[in-house]
Amino acid sequence: MSLSKKEIDNYKNFSKTYLSYEFNNINLLVEALTHSSFANESNDPTTKDNERLEFLGDAVLEAIISEKLYLDEANFAEGVMTKIRSLTVREESLVKVARSIGLQNHLRFGQGEEKTGGRDKSSNSEDAMEAIIGAIFIDGGWEASKSFVNNVLSQIYDYAKSGDLVYDYKSKLYQVLQAEENLPQVAFVLLSETGPAHDKTFTISVEYKGIRYTPASANSKKMAEQSAARNFLNEYKIKEKDN
Repeated sequence: MSLSKKEIDNYKNFSKTYLSYEFNNINLLVEALTHSSFANESNDPTTKDNERLEFLGDAVLEAIISEKLYLDEANFAEGVMTKIRSLTVREESLVKVARSIGLQNHLRFGQGEEKTGGRDKSSNSEDAMEAIIGAIFIDGGWEASKSFVNNVLSQIYDYAKSGDLVYDYKSKLYQVLQAEENLPQVAFVLLSETGPAHDKTFTISVEYKGIRYTPASANSKKMAEQSAARNFLNEYKIKEKDN
């Protein structure tokens, strides 16, 4: 892998600034950021793509979150831990982190992938995030990779653990209103959809019997609907008591 001093310095700066990690072997980071299309089009036979590191990083990520759940959440049953882990490590979560640090701007693509919008594909950002975790694991070991994961995914982990994603508020809403026999009057109203295509924010409100309840915002419609359903249930209980 042949890199200029300027390129190496740029990668080192990106890692230190946005990953809060300094690589002993910067080539591992470069490999993690290299899409297969770049490696295929490269004339340098030593150029590696990130697929092997992605494979490793995926396993390391699951192990880190699994350990954290086991050690920190003694009262959580296996099924709950599985759901929280799934929500924390899913594509949407990893892409959200990747976009927040501008990872897509540092990925290396071949001309074909670049021309077809590869830089904006969620799957490429997800793969690169997993590859970075794998690279840090090889470069610095378990503790270094664990520190990185706990840092970048802490908010998503806490949100998943809080119940907005674990508890199905939307199903509970329909269950509570079943006796009302007016379910057609229930609607999840999309109030706004803002932001670029790769990082949208959806604001949704539950509307029932002509009343629009407190809206909720999230980076996916499903998450926004769950939070809006939670708001509805909290406010609906108060209204019922008042009546």
